[in-house]
Amino acid sequence: MIGNRLEQSIIGLFQNDLSATYSINTLSKKLHKAYPYINKKVNFFIKEGILHKISVGRSYQCFLNMHSDKTKILLSINELNRQEQFLARNQDFAVIITELQHISPRIGIRLALVHEKTLILVLDDMTQKQHAAGLVSLLRTYHVEFLDKEHFGDYLLRNTALQKEHVILFNIHHHLAVMEDLQGQILINGPSALSASKKKIV
Repeated sequence: MIGNRLEQSIIGLFQNDLSATYSINTLSKKLHKAYPYINKKVNFFIKEGILHKISVGRSYQCFLNMHSDKTKILLSINELNRQEQFLARNQDFAVIITELQHISPRIGIRLALVHEKTLILVLDDMTQKQHAAGLVSLLRTYHVEFLDKEHFGDYLLRNTALQKEHVILFNIHHHLAVMEDLQGQILINGPSALSASKKKIV
């Protein structure tokens, strides 16, 4: 069985920075847990295909396998928990989610997420954004940014704060699909990633 509190905490560290690669020792220190316990969990994740490992000298570092359905389930649980916490603090957004669900079939909303004071809407067809006027009127203190899928991917790559700090209001599945497509570039370009020439996935 996967998805207990410690396992979600391990996944959460990687989820907060998809460019990160961590050794078991580093994970143990960050989570304040005994090394043997983290070692057992990490090796379980590797066996399940949730984590990949990279050889670094005589040891290895780990990173998320975004192509794994099991990884996406764990990430989805964390995203749902983050959404619940956000809605508990911002109860007015329940109306926003209802409106998103109402207008999505008409204007083709792929994804809706909040970052700081911006609501980002990823649309199938940018010509339909005028039909979101009712939604925009509900967001008095938030700026609304409209993007198509391609430009959202570019925006996400450039904005590391958005990668780490966001709340998905609509369609977690699509966000994870975008992150799966971009993970290779995030790992290579990220500040904590190893150079491509030194990476060997095992």
